[in-house]
Amino acid sequence: MKTTILKHMVPIACIIILCSCGKNYEEGVFTIDCPIEGLQYETETETGETDNKGAFQFKEEEMIKFFLGDIQIGKTEAKEKLTPFDIAGGARSLENQAATNIFRLLISLDKDFPTSNGIQIDPEIFDDFSGRSLNFSYQDAVFEKMVNKLKPFDEGNYALCTVATAQSHMKKVLNEISEKPVQHKLHGLFFSPYIDNQAPNNDDIVKLQTIIDRMHIIKKYTNWIRSDGCTNGMENIGRVASYLDIHAALGARITDNLNNNMKEIESLIREVQANYADIAIVGSDALSQNHIPINELIQYIQKVRASTQNIKITYADTYDVFQKYPQLINEIDLIFLNYHPFKEGILIDDAIEELQYRYNQLTLISSQKPIYISETGWPFDGASIGDAVANGENANQYLKEFVGWASRNQTKYFYFEAFDEKWRLTYDGLHGANMGLWNSRGLLKSGVQKFFETNIVESSKDLPQNRFSLKPTSESSSLGSQSTFTKSDHTNDLMSVKEHKTDPIVSKTPKTPAIFFTYVPPYGNRFHDLKGRVLNVNPNTYKVIVCCQINEKQVIMPNLRNMDLQIQEDGQWACDITGKQPYDWKASKITAFLVPENDQVFQASALFERDYIYCEIIREVSFQNSCQ
Repeated sequence: MKTTILKHMVPIACIIILCSCGKNYEEGVFTIDCPIEGLQYETETETGETDNKGAFQFKEEEMIKFFLGDIQIGKTEAKEKLTPFDIAGGARSLENQAATNIFRLLISLDKDFPTSNGIQIDPEIFDDFSGRSLNFSYQDAVFEKMVNKLKPFDEGNYALCTVATAQSHMKKVLNEISEKPVQHKLHGLFFSPYIDNQAPNNDDIVKLQTIIDRMHIIKKYTNWIRSDGCTNGMENIGRVASYLDIHAALGARITDNLNNNMKEIESLIREVQANYADIAIVGSDALSQNHIPINELIQYIQKVRASTQNIKITYADTYDVFQKYPQLINEIDLIFLNYHPFKEGILIDDAIEELQYRYNQLTLISSQKPIYISETGWPFDGASIGDAVANGENANQYLKEFVGWASRNQTKYFYFEAFDEKWRLTYDGLHGANMGLWNSRGLLKSGVQKFFETNIVESSKDLPQNRFSLKPTSESSSLGSQSTFTKSDHTNDLMSVKEHKTDPIVSKTPKTPAIFFTYVPPYGNRFHDLKGRVLNVNPNTYKVIVCCQINEKQVIMPNLRNMDLQIQEDGQWACDITGKQPYDWKASKITAFLVPENDQVFQASALFERDYIYCEIIREVSFQNSCQ
């Protein structure tokens, strides 16, 4: 029997079935300045009645409808707290006619009026509302006439309250729900305005109005925005940011499409020359994803520098890229570090300490150039990776601890990201599509509003003087591009990068070995390799074995191949499934096993019978994204 630590299913089609690793229910409350008990509700996954606290159950981004029998009183997107203003179109004013009428009806249905102990709706009246409907937008007199035709009111058991009574409650609600001032702003946010099914890889055009609407949502929460793309409408981001007094770090999107790259570079140059950019980013992850070689990237950077003046120029990528290419650091003014502890399987309680280590490692080779955290965040949902668990609690914890760390260390950053983006589901899985502080509809997620309303930003844990905490000595200024550092008393010798990668900082709990996919080529692709990574094992004592199952007529058994895939020092591995074996590129199911180096396996069936850690993907029109 095999041990499943992780099944990492990569979205390739439109039908996704979630199992136990999907979203949990959240609790919301419907109120009119007091709880409403017995109000019927319906979401896409749940039906019921509000309890004595006015509570209902929902999942994030679900719509919710409220009923009295067959009378629908309104609908809106479910969230932690709802009032009649939300289900009446959201207009928060005493002039909102629909809200006024909803208040009047709900107050009048309290079976033990007045409402000092909350509103309790008698479920027996629902039968009296069977087959009936109400238009809540009617003016006062017309609405009163319609309500008085309903059986409970017509028989004199209930009486519709006055507009004045309703508005006294409305004023209390308006006072309660008035937005609290933002106590602090983020230094910066990663801003990507793709909505619905739009995606950068599809060359979809981003409308100017979408950029304006999205940036208006976040403008009071951040001082800077960072973008990745300067064509197909994305070139308008800097202009809108300038109009709204938001600083902009504009990025050219660099891929393996050389024609598009040149368009991106030329567009970035135009935006810089027009003074719409405060920082110019010449690509992000282009080297770590093997889009272009280092010499081509440097040529792009030099072209931007030769064509612009008085602008800081940078490139964004992971720490190991800057370690591998020191010549890159010489070409840029700022170092933009992309770091996602979740993707490395780091336990949430160890994430900031791990970030500190990576930051300090980069400081050693930075030539004293400023280091920005250009990308970091934690997903609100998705399958776990190693010890990293994707949920709202951890996402809010990481946000609070990271911003506290950055504030104490005076580190500039761009938090990833502003909005959820559906297109990332195809490339990064469920966790990639749930990185936003706002959901795809532009609503702040649970817990994030409270974070912004907090008076003092501080981490929920105090990091010790980290054993990798290195500070420049007073002699640094005389050393030119070379820096001298002082080691803390917690270690006698700084661990090498190689040692750290194979023996990470010890967490409070043992770290779990894991294997997962980082890139799976689409079904039928005959050009790109399957890629993955292992965590928390010594790469010198393990190997990866990949099996491909071809599902044509369900008669071909798994095809064992690439018996000895070498694991790199950082845990990455790659497998060619582009056709060296017959029809491997048509595999409907791919399984990767983490196998001890000395184990000899000669048949695919043996892999599935033994107790190996594995991950797998089913490349079908309908597939499962699951975890065990």
